[in-house]
Amino acid sequence: MNTLFDTLITNDEDLFYQQALISAIDDIVISADKNLMIKTWNAKAEKVFEIAAEDAIGKKLPEVLFHQFTDTTAVKVQKKLALRNHWKGLIKITTENGKIIFLRSFIRVVKDPAQKRIGYVSISKDVTRDRSLKQLLRNFESMLMLLDESFLIVDKNLKIIFLRLSSSTQKFYHSHYQIGDSALKYIPDAYSAIVKRSYQKAFNGKIVNYNAVSNTEPRLYLNITYAPLRDSMGNITNACVIIKDLTAQKKMEFLQQKKLAAEKRFYESRKLFEEFMENSPLLAWVVDDEGYIHYMNSAYLNSFKFPDQVIGKNIFELYSKEEAQRYFDNNQKVIETGNVIETIEKSSVLSQLGTYKIIKFPIFFKDKLMIAGWGVDITDQIMAQENLFLLNQNKNKIMSVIAHDVRGPLGINVSFIESIIQDYKTLDEKELLLHLKLLGKGISKCYNLTEELLLWARSQLQTITYNPCELNAHIEIEKVLENMMCVADEKKITIETLFCKADKIYGDHDMFAIVFRNFISNAIKFSSEQSSIIVSTAIQNDKLLISVKDTGVGMKNELAEKLLNKLNYESSFGTKGEKGAGLGLIIAKDYIERNNGEMYIESEEGKGSIFSFTIGFTN
Repeated sequence: MNTLFDTLITNDEDLFYQQALISAIDDIVISADKNLMIKTWNAKAEKVFEIAAEDAIGKKLPEVLFHQFTDTTAVKVQKKLALRNHWKGLIKITTENGKIIFLRSFIRVVKDPAQKRIGYVSISKDVTRDRSLKQLLRNFESMLMLLDESFLIVDKNLKIIFLRLSSSTQKFYHSHYQIGDSALKYIPDAYSAIVKRSYQKAFNGKIVNYNAVSNTEPRLYLNITYAPLRDSMGNITNACVIIKDLTAQKKMEFLQQKKLAAEKRFYESRKLFEEFMENSPLLAWVVDDEGYIHYMNSAYLNSFKFPDQVIGKNIFELYSKEEAQRYFDNNQKVIETGNVIETIEKSSVLSQLGTYKIIKFPIFFKDKLMIAGWGVDITDQIMAQENLFLLNQNKNKIMSVIAHDVRGPLGINVSFIESIIQDYKTLDEKELLLHLKLLGKGISKCYNLTEELLLWARSQLQTITYNPCELNAHIEIEKVLENMMCVADEKKITIETLFCKADKIYGDHDMFAIVFRNFISNAIKFSSEQSSIIVSTAIQNDKLLISVKDTGVGMKNELAEKLLNKLNYESSFGTKGEKGAGLGLIIAKDYIERNNGEMYIESEEGKGSIFSFTIGFTN
């Protein structure tokens, strides 16, 4: 280079030779006078800067190119040129087109023979590509450092020439690999063979991938890939190893598996619970502290004929005010005490009238304290208990009837017969007939009481068969009245009938006769002499209503309620001292209900009574 500069300076006369020499140089050669006016612009400069010599020579250098010294300043460069007459360094050039070029330059001051500064000459090498490659490599290396994966690049001797390992990878190999180490130095024995084969395959142009697991706790999981690296000619020069840490992913997979297993168990438990709840015969529900319904099982919904839409509604929307308030108050007790509460409650919902045993207890649901409940329909049990109570009363009644109403008259009749036998010789025919008539009445009374007792007992034992058929109500009523006229005549009682046009009914013939005979018998029994009884029929709710009205002694409302509820078996004496067993109305009510009818009593003490019952028409 010094020879070239000397040539440029000392041989001014041979300009052609100088230009040829400058053009032949494969470096950029530019010369300028002391005012930076361009004097020389060789072919390499034309190629790199894409500016022809005729467009550059004669112009000032800053007008053609913008210089920016790298790692120094223009002032410092000038100082070095003043002291040493030369400078070496990196220059960043920006062309008029905005192209950026990096030059490795040598600048020399040009002097005349008198050592007076007359200009500058620079010889530069274009290092733009090299610099870009280095920057690209630095960027690539920085990018690799940002990735989670670990990287190794090894040569054909399996020596590491690039290394970037994460802490987990170092732990896996129990090592601290460094550049220059053998790639096989710290490989665990369990993976030695597969690693050697993988490198061999990579240098043969194949890509290998496998998973590895550490033999220590906590377990480390790696995914390792071996790939060949080629030069610009396509030759395999190195092998790259990419190591991905799967430990966190595996932990997540294990957690996910546990989660899925837990969810499966929860789902199965939930399905089992739902099956249990939905198929349970017990009523089940959940309400919050404000009375809003969160759950009702199928048994509850079906029993009360509630639609699914009741979920979310308040209990005050479904039940009567009094019943809902009672439920609400019990719920508050559960929340306040935290205890289980058991109650017996009667439902007033028309679709499900009955008696229930209720068990309520607190639960936490949706981060709230709520009330859960079980309900058992004990209506049948209550009815069974009531029936048992009635049977016990019936037993007592039978004993009472036998002991008093039957035994007493029979004893009198026995004494009367003994008296007749003892005195029959002294009795004339008229007296004997009178005694026999009185005896017949007594025996007839005992017979009727016994018949009534047997009939009632059979009724209680359900041994009387219900045989319905089509009946003419008015004809059947007249038949009974005809047989009862002699009894009514004794008290000079008149019986009137007021019939409606409807008369075709459907029921059991014998039961109908027994019921109506009982009503007429009672009306006569409790009516005063020379009074009247009215028998009437009317249509009521698609049924025939048969009523027997008297103007007799009547009764208090409490007694009427007891009769309707089968709670009073004590017979009252009639207006002429008539006595019965007190079973007639009980039998009558039972037969009315077996014929799908209802019994009614209207009575006022001292003014008389109206006994009525309904029976269905013929279809």
